[in-house]
Amino acid sequence: MSIASVISKFKYSPRENTCEIVVFDSMGSDVFLDYVFPGREIKCIPARNESFPISFVIMVNTILATARIIRMKFSLTANWKMRLKVAYYCALFEEFKPKVVLTFIDTNPYFSLLSEAYSKAHFCAFQNGLRLPYMETLTPYTMQHFFCYGQSDVDAFSKKPHNIGQIYKIGSILGEVARRRFEGIVNIEFDLCLVSQWRDKLMNTEDNVEVRDALFSLYEYANRLAVKHNLKLTVACAVSSESELKYFRENFDARTRIVVNNRKELRTYREIMASTLTLTAWSTVAMEAAGWGKKCVFVNSTSQRRFDVQVPDQFIVKSKSFDEFEHKVMSALKSEEKIFNSLGAMIKDRIMAYTDVDANFALIRNAIDKLEQRVQGSKIKPLL
Repeated sequence: MSIASVISKFKYSPRENTCEIVVFDSMGSDVFLDYVFPGREIKCIPARNESFPISFVIMVNTILATARIIRMKFSLTANWKMRLKVAYYCALFEEFKPKVVLTFIDTNPYFSLLSEAYSKAHFCAFQNGLRLPYMETLTPYTMQHFFCYGQSDVDAFSKKPHNIGQIYKIGSILGEVARRRFEGIVNIEFDLCLVSQWRDKLMNTEDNVEVRDALFSLYEYANRLAVKHNLKLTVACAVSSESELKYFRENFDARTRIVVNNRKELRTYREIMASTLTLTAWSTVAMEAAGWGKKCVFVNSTSQRRFDVQVPDQFIVKSKSFDEFEHKVMSALKSEEKIFNSLGAMIKDRIMAYTDVDANFALIRNAIDKLEQRVQGSKIKPLL
Protein backbone atom coordinates (compact mmCIF):
# COMPACT_ATOMS: atom_id res chain seq x y z
CA MET A 1 0.00 0.00 0.00
CA SER A 2 1.44 3.35 -1.06
CA ILE A 3 1.88 6.33 1.26
CA ALA A 4 -0.63 8.27 -0.84
CA SER A 5 -3.30 5.58 -0.41
CA VAL A 6 -2.71 5.53 3.35
CA ILE A 7 -3.00 9.32 3.58
CA SER A 8 -6.20 9.26 1.51
CA LYS A 9 -7.92 7.25 4.23
CA PHE A 10 -7.61 10.13 6.69
CA LYS A 11 -10.04 13.03 6.81
CA TYR A 12 -9.49 16.24 8.73
CA SER A 13 -11.80 16.44 11.71
CA PRO A 14 -12.36 19.35 14.11
CA ARG A 15 -12.16 18.68 17.82
CA GLU A 16 -14.51 15.80 18.67
CA ASN A 17 -17.14 16.02 21.38
CA THR A 18 -16.70 13.62 24.25
CA CYS A 19 -18.90 10.53 24.40
CA GLU A 20 -19.25 8.18 27.36
CA ILE A 21 -19.74 5.05 25.22
CA VAL A 22 -17.97 4.41 21.93
CA VAL A 23 -18.05 1.39 19.63
CA PHE A 24 -14.79 0.13 18.20
CA ASP A 25 -15.52 -1.27 14.73
CA SER A 26 -19.13 -0.56 13.83
CA MET A 27 -19.61 -3.90 12.04
CA GLY A 28 -22.50 -5.77 13.64
CA SER A 29 -23.48 -2.97 16.00
CA ASP A 30 -26.39 -1.32 14.19
CA VAL A 31 -29.36 -3.50 15.18
CA PHE A 32 -27.93 -4.23 18.61
CA LEU A 33 -27.52 -0.59 19.60
CA ASP A 34 -31.01 0.25 18.37
CA TYR A 35 -32.44 -2.20 20.91
CA VAL A 36 -30.03 -2.05 23.84
CA PHE A 37 -29.27 1.69 23.89
CA PRO A 38 -32.17 3.38 22.07
CA GLY A 39 -31.81 7.14 21.86
CA ARG A 40 -28.42 7.26 23.55
CA GLU A 41 -25.52 9.04 21.87
CA ILE A 42 -22.90 6.47 20.92
CA LYS A 43 -20.05 7.15 18.52
CA CYS A 44 -18.19 4.62 16.39
CA ILE A 45 -14.42 4.40 15.99
CA PRO A 46 -13.63 3.39 12.37
CA ALA A 47 -11.72 0.14 12.02
CA ARG A 48 -12.25 -0.92 8.40
CA ASN A 49 -12.41 1.00 5.12
CA GLU A 50 -14.08 4.12 6.49
CA SER A 51 -12.27 7.46 6.56
CA PHE A 52 -10.25 8.01 9.72
CA PRO A 53 -10.50 11.37 11.54
CA ILE A 54 -7.25 13.32 11.91
CA SER A 55 -6.30 16.69 13.38
CA PHE A 56 -3.21 18.35 14.83
CA VAL A 57 -4.17 17.25 18.35
CA ILE A 58 -4.78 13.65 17.24
CA MET A 59 -1.40 13.63 15.46
CA VAL A 60 0.42 14.89 18.56
CA ASN A 61 -1.35 12.39 20.83
CA THR A 62 -0.55 9.59 18.38
CA ILE A 63 3.15 10.45 18.53
CA LEU A 64 3.07 10.59 22.33
CA ALA A 65 1.21 7.27 22.54
CA THR A 66 3.60 5.63 20.07
CA ALA A 67 6.59 6.35 22.28
CA ARG A 68 4.88 4.38 25.07
CA ILE A 69 3.22 1.62 23.06
CA ILE A 70 6.32 0.66 21.06
CA ARG A 71 7.89 -0.45 24.36
CA MET A 72 4.81 -2.24 25.76
CA LYS A 73 4.67 -5.98 26.23
CA PHE A 74 1.29 -7.26 25.00
CA SER A 75 -0.38 -10.60 25.50
CA LEU A 76 -0.73 -10.86 21.70
CA THR A 77 2.09 -10.58 19.19
CA ALA A 78 2.02 -7.06 17.76
CA ASN A 79 4.41 -5.81 15.08
CA TRP A 80 5.35 -2.16 14.70
CA LYS A 81 2.51 -1.46 12.22
CA MET A 82 -0.07 -2.81 14.64
CA ARG A 83 1.47 -0.77 17.44
CA LEU A 84 1.21 2.42 15.35
CA LYS A 85 -2.49 1.69 14.79
CA VAL A 86 -2.99 1.09 18.50
CA ALA A 87 -1.31 4.43 19.23
CA TYR A 88 -3.63 6.19 16.76
CA TYR A 89 -6.72 4.58 18.33
CA CYS A 90 -5.51 5.64 21.79
CA ALA A 91 -5.25 9.19 20.44
CA LEU A 92 -8.85 8.97 19.21
CA PHE A 93 -9.94 7.76 22.64
CA GLU A 94 -8.26 10.85 24.12
CA GLU A 95 -10.55 12.91 21.89
CA PHE A 96 -13.78 11.08 22.75
CA LYS A 97 -12.84 10.38 26.39
CA PRO A 98 -15.07 7.28 26.62
CA LYS A 99 -15.81 5.53 29.86
CA VAL A 100 -16.74 2.30 28.10
CA VAL A 101 -15.56 0.93 24.74
CA LEU A 102 -17.72 -1.74 23.08
CA THR A 103 -17.11 -4.03 20.14
CA PHE A 104 -19.32 -6.58 18.41
CA ILE A 105 -16.37 -8.14 16.56
CA ASP A 106 -14.91 -10.13 19.43
CA THR A 107 -12.14 -11.60 17.25
CA ASN A 108 -10.62 -8.20 16.40
CA PRO A 109 -7.01 -8.33 17.69
CA TYR A 110 -6.81 -4.54 17.97
CA PHE A 111 -9.57 -4.56 20.58
CA SER A 112 -7.54 -6.95 22.73
CA LEU A 113 -4.43 -4.78 22.31
CA LEU A 114 -6.34 -1.60 23.14
CA SER A 115 -7.79 -3.12 26.30
CA GLU A 116 -4.21 -3.38 27.55
CA ALA A 117 -2.88 -0.14 26.06
CA TYR A 118 -5.62 2.30 27.13
CA SER A 119 -6.32 2.39 30.85
CA LYS A 120 -8.91 5.19 31.04
CA ALA A 121 -11.92 3.14 29.92
CA HIS A 122 -13.47 -0.28 30.35
CA PHE A 123 -13.56 -2.59 27.32
CA CYS A 124 -16.54 -4.88 26.62
CA ALA A 125 -16.70 -7.39 23.75
CA PHE A 126 -19.87 -9.11 22.53
CA GLN A 127 -19.62 -12.48 20.83
CA ASN A 128 -20.94 -12.34 17.28
CA GLY A 129 -20.43 -15.90 16.02
CA LEU A 130 -19.81 -19.50 17.01
CA ARG A 131 -16.23 -19.96 18.19
CA LEU A 132 -16.13 -23.45 19.69
CA PRO A 133 -15.94 -25.56 16.51
CA TYR A 134 -12.54 -24.07 15.66
CA MET A 135 -11.16 -22.86 18.99
CA GLU A 136 -7.66 -24.09 18.18
CA THR A 137 -7.36 -21.58 15.32
CA LEU A 138 -8.36 -18.54 17.37
CA THR A 139 -5.94 -15.87 18.46
CA PRO A 140 -5.89 -15.91 22.29
CA TYR A 141 -8.50 -13.52 23.67
CA THR A 142 -7.41 -10.75 26.01
CA MET A 143 -10.27 -8.59 27.21
CA GLN A 144 -11.76 -7.13 30.35
CA HIS A 145 -15.45 -7.99 29.86
CA PHE A 146 -16.81 -10.63 27.48
CA PHE A 147 -20.54 -11.10 26.79
CA CYS A 148 -20.78 -14.60 25.30
CA TYR A 149 -23.37 -17.07 24.06
CA GLY A 150 -23.42 -19.83 26.65
CA GLN A 151 -21.79 -22.09 29.22
CA SER A 152 -19.59 -23.84 26.65
CA ASP A 153 -18.00 -20.49 25.82
CA VAL A 154 -17.58 -19.69 29.51
CA ASP A 155 -15.77 -23.00 30.01
CA ALA A 156 -13.57 -22.57 26.93
CA PHE A 157 -12.60 -18.93 27.38
CA SER A 158 -11.94 -19.29 31.10
CA LYS A 159 -8.89 -21.39 30.25
CA LYS A 160 -5.45 -20.40 29.03
CA PRO A 161 -4.24 -19.04 26.67
CA HIS A 162 -7.27 -16.72 26.94
CA ASN A 163 -7.11 -13.93 29.52
CA ILE A 164 -10.57 -12.56 30.33
CA GLY A 165 -11.62 -10.59 33.38
CA GLN A 166 -15.41 -11.00 33.59
CA ILE A 167 -17.63 -13.27 31.47
CA TYR A 168 -21.40 -12.83 31.09
CA LYS A 169 -23.75 -15.40 29.49
CA ILE A 170 -26.37 -13.64 27.37
CA GLY A 171 -27.03 -15.94 24.41
CA SER A 172 -27.56 -14.26 21.03
CA ILE A 173 -29.31 -10.92 21.49
CA LEU A 174 -29.90 -10.51 17.76
CA GLY A 175 -31.40 -13.98 17.51
CA GLU A 176 -33.80 -13.35 20.35
CA VAL A 177 -34.84 -10.01 18.86
CA ALA A 178 -35.60 -11.81 15.58
CA ARG A 179 -37.47 -14.60 17.33
CA ARG A 180 -39.70 -12.13 19.15
CA ARG A 181 -40.32 -10.23 15.91
CA PHE A 182 -41.23 -13.21 13.70
CA GLU A 183 -42.42 -16.12 15.86
CA GLY A 184 -46.15 -16.73 15.45
CA ILE A 185 -46.36 -14.10 12.70
CA VAL A 186 -44.41 -15.63 9.81
CA ASN A 187 -46.10 -18.64 8.21
CA ILE A 188 -44.26 -21.60 6.66
CA GLU A 189 -43.72 -20.88 2.95
CA PHE A 190 -40.74 -23.12 2.12
CA ASP A 191 -39.55 -26.65 2.74
CA LEU A 192 -35.87 -25.67 2.88
CA CYS A 193 -33.89 -22.56 3.76
CA LEU A 194 -30.26 -22.62 2.64
CA VAL A 195 -28.21 -20.24 4.78
CA SER A 196 -25.30 -19.12 2.63
CA GLN A 197 -21.85 -18.60 4.15
CA TRP A 198 -20.41 -16.97 1.08
CA ARG A 199 -17.33 -14.77 1.40
CA ASP A 200 -15.89 -13.31 -1.79
CA LYS A 201 -12.30 -13.80 -0.65
CA LEU A 202 -12.98 -17.47 0.05
CA MET A 203 -15.25 -18.36 -2.86
CA ASN A 204 -13.37 -16.51 -5.62
CA THR A 205 -9.77 -17.48 -4.77
CA GLU A 206 -7.60 -20.55 -4.21
CA ASP A 207 -6.81 -19.66 -0.58
CA ASN A 208 -8.73 -22.52 1.05
CA VAL A 209 -9.82 -24.87 -1.69
CA GLU A 210 -11.22 -27.62 0.55
CA VAL A 211 -13.57 -25.30 2.45
CA ARG A 212 -14.60 -23.46 -0.71
CA ASP A 213 -15.37 -26.72 -2.52
CA ALA A 214 -17.33 -28.03 0.48
CA LEU A 215 -19.57 -24.95 0.41
CA PHE A 216 -20.08 -25.20 -3.35
CA SER A 217 -20.96 -28.89 -2.87
CA LEU A 218 -23.55 -28.01 -0.20
CA TYR A 219 -25.12 -25.38 -2.45
CA GLU A 220 -25.21 -27.75 -5.43
CA TYR A 221 -26.74 -30.55 -3.33
CA ALA A 222 -29.40 -28.24 -1.88
CA ASN A 223 -30.54 -27.19 -5.35
CA ARG A 224 -30.37 -30.77 -6.66
CA LEU A 225 -32.44 -32.08 -3.74
CA ALA A 226 -35.08 -29.37 -4.15
CA VAL A 227 -35.47 -30.11 -7.87
CA LYS A 228 -35.53 -33.90 -7.39
CA HIS A 229 -38.20 -33.84 -4.66
CA ASN A 230 -40.06 -30.73 -5.86
CA LEU A 231 -39.24 -28.88 -2.64
CA LYS A 232 -39.72 -25.16 -2.17
CA LEU A 233 -36.31 -23.60 -1.49
CA THR A 234 -35.23 -20.16 -0.32
CA VAL A 235 -31.62 -18.98 -0.16
CA ALA A 236 -30.62 -16.46 2.51
CA CYS A 237 -27.55 -14.75 1.08
CA ALA A 238 -24.62 -13.96 3.36
CA VAL A 239 -22.97 -10.83 1.96
CA SER A 240 -25.17 -10.21 -1.10
CA SER A 241 -22.14 -9.28 -3.19
CA GLU A 242 -22.38 -9.24 -6.96
CA SER A 243 -20.58 -12.57 -7.23
CA GLU A 244 -22.75 -14.28 -4.61
CA LEU A 245 -26.02 -13.16 -6.17
CA LYS A 246 -24.75 -14.06 -9.65
CA TYR A 247 -23.82 -17.58 -8.52
CA PHE A 248 -27.18 -18.40 -6.97
CA ARG A 249 -29.24 -16.79 -9.72
CA GLU A 250 -27.35 -18.60 -12.47
CA ASN A 251 -27.00 -22.01 -10.82
CA PHE A 252 -30.25 -22.53 -8.91
CA ASP A 253 -33.67 -23.53 -10.18
CA ALA A 254 -35.74 -20.55 -11.34
CA ARG A 255 -38.37 -21.28 -8.66
CA THR A 256 -35.85 -20.68 -5.86
CA ARG A 257 -36.20 -17.45 -3.91
CA ILE A 258 -32.86 -15.63 -3.58
CA VAL A 259 -32.99 -13.21 -0.64
CA VAL A 260 -30.59 -10.28 -0.39
CA ASN A 261 -29.12 -9.95 3.11
CA ASN A 262 -30.32 -7.03 5.22
CA ARG A 263 -29.29 -6.97 8.87
CA LYS A 264 -31.69 -4.19 9.78
CA GLU A 265 -34.63 -6.23 8.53
CA LEU A 266 -33.25 -9.51 9.95
CA ARG A 267 -34.01 -11.18 6.64
CA THR A 268 -32.01 -14.39 7.24
CA TYR A 269 -33.95 -15.03 10.45
CA ARG A 270 -37.21 -14.36 8.66
CA GLU A 271 -36.41 -16.90 5.92
CA ILE A 272 -35.56 -19.51 8.56
CA MET A 273 -38.85 -18.86 10.33
CA ALA A 274 -40.68 -19.25 7.02
CA SER A 275 -39.08 -22.66 6.31
CA THR A 276 -39.58 -26.17 7.67
CA LEU A 277 -35.87 -27.03 7.72
CA THR A 278 -32.64 -25.03 7.57
CA LEU A 279 -29.53 -26.20 5.72
CA THR A 280 -26.11 -24.74 6.41
CA ALA A 281 -22.46 -25.57 6.91
CA TRP A 282 -21.64 -24.11 10.34
CA SER A 283 -23.71 -20.94 10.47
CA THR A 284 -24.32 -19.24 13.81
CA VAL A 285 -27.80 -18.17 12.70
CA ALA A 286 -28.77 -21.80 12.07
CA MET A 287 -27.49 -22.79 15.50
CA GLU A 288 -29.66 -20.08 17.02
CA ALA A 289 -32.66 -21.44 15.11
CA ALA A 290 -31.89 -24.98 16.26
CA GLY A 291 -31.96 -23.63 19.80
CA TRP A 292 -35.53 -22.49 19.16
CA GLY A 293 -36.45 -26.05 18.17
CA LYS A 294 -36.39 -25.39 14.42
CA LYS A 295 -35.31 -28.29 12.21
CA CYS A 296 -31.70 -27.85 11.10
CA VAL A 297 -29.10 -29.99 9.34
CA PHE A 298 -25.43 -28.96 9.36
CA VAL A 299 -23.13 -30.07 6.53
CA ASN A 300 -19.35 -30.39 6.81
CA SER A 301 -17.87 -32.46 3.99
CA THR A 302 -14.33 -31.23 4.65
CA SER A 303 -11.74 -33.38 6.41
CA GLN A 304 -11.46 -30.66 9.04
CA ARG A 305 -13.40 -31.68 12.13
CA ARG A 306 -12.85 -28.21 13.57
CA PHE A 307 -15.88 -27.18 11.48
CA ASP A 308 -18.19 -29.73 13.15
CA VAL A 309 -20.71 -27.84 15.24
CA GLN A 310 -21.54 -29.16 18.69
CA VAL A 311 -24.65 -31.18 17.89
CA PRO A 312 -25.24 -34.97 17.72
CA ASP A 313 -24.15 -36.74 14.52
CA GLN A 314 -27.75 -37.32 13.43
CA PHE A 315 -27.97 -33.60 12.66
CA ILE A 316 -24.65 -33.40 10.74
CA VAL A 317 -23.73 -34.61 7.25
CA LYS A 318 -19.98 -35.35 7.12
CA SER A 319 -19.85 -37.29 3.85
CA LYS A 320 -19.35 -35.96 0.33
CA SER A 321 -22.00 -38.39 -0.85
CA PHE A 322 -25.22 -36.91 -2.22
CA ASP A 323 -27.05 -40.08 -1.17
CA GLU A 324 -26.17 -39.55 2.50
CA PHE A 325 -27.02 -35.86 2.23
CA GLU A 326 -30.37 -36.72 0.70
CA HIS A 327 -31.11 -39.39 3.31
CA LYS A 328 -30.36 -37.14 6.31
CA VAL A 329 -32.19 -34.10 4.98
CA MET A 330 -35.29 -35.97 3.86
CA SER A 331 -35.37 -37.92 7.15
CA ALA A 332 -35.14 -34.64 9.07
CA LEU A 333 -37.96 -33.14 7.04
CA LYS A 334 -40.20 -36.10 7.89
CA SER A 335 -39.10 -36.45 11.53
CA GLU A 336 -41.24 -35.50 14.51
CA GLU A 337 -40.84 -32.06 16.04
CA LYS A 338 -39.94 -33.54 19.44
CA ILE A 339 -36.59 -34.78 18.08
CA PHE A 340 -35.55 -31.23 17.27
CA ASN A 341 -37.06 -29.94 20.49
CA SER A 342 -34.58 -32.17 22.31
CA LEU A 343 -31.75 -30.71 20.21
CA GLY A 344 -32.98 -27.23 21.10
CA ALA A 345 -32.95 -28.09 24.80
CA MET A 346 -29.34 -29.30 24.53
CA ILE A 347 -28.31 -26.09 22.74
CA LYS A 348 -30.03 -23.91 25.35
CA ASP A 349 -28.27 -25.81 28.11
CA ARG A 350 -24.74 -25.50 26.71
CA ILE A 351 -24.38 -23.30 23.62
CA MET A 352 -26.98 -20.52 23.61
CA ALA A 353 -28.12 -19.21 26.99
CA TYR A 354 -31.59 -18.15 25.86
CA THR A 355 -33.40 -16.06 28.41
CA ASP A 356 -35.96 -13.30 28.22
CA VAL A 357 -34.53 -10.73 25.83
CA ASP A 358 -35.67 -7.78 27.97
CA ALA A 359 -33.89 -9.30 30.95
CA ASN A 360 -30.73 -9.56 28.88
CA PHE A 361 -31.04 -5.94 27.78
CA ALA A 362 -31.36 -4.95 31.44
CA LEU A 363 -28.33 -7.10 32.37
CA ILE A 364 -26.19 -5.43 29.72
CA ARG A 365 -27.33 -1.90 30.60
CA ASN A 366 -26.77 -2.49 34.32
CA ALA A 367 -23.30 -3.95 33.75
CA ILE A 368 -22.24 -1.02 31.58
CA ASP A 369 -23.82 1.55 33.92
CA LYS A 370 -21.73 0.13 36.76
CA LEU A 371 -18.59 0.33 34.66
CA GLU A 372 -19.32 3.98 33.82
CA GLN A 373 -19.74 4.77 37.52
CA ARG A 374 -16.42 3.12 38.33
CA VAL A 375 -14.67 5.60 36.04
CA GLN A 376 -16.09 8.64 37.83
CA GLY A 377 -13.52 10.82 39.56
CA SER A 378 -10.36 8.80 38.99
CA LYS A 379 -8.23 7.11 36.40
CA ILE A 380 -9.13 3.45 36.42
CA LYS A 381 -6.69 0.61 36.26
CA PRO A 382 -6.97 -2.19 33.70
CA LEU A 383 -8.84 -5.20 35.05
CA LEU A 384 -6.26 -7.64 33.72
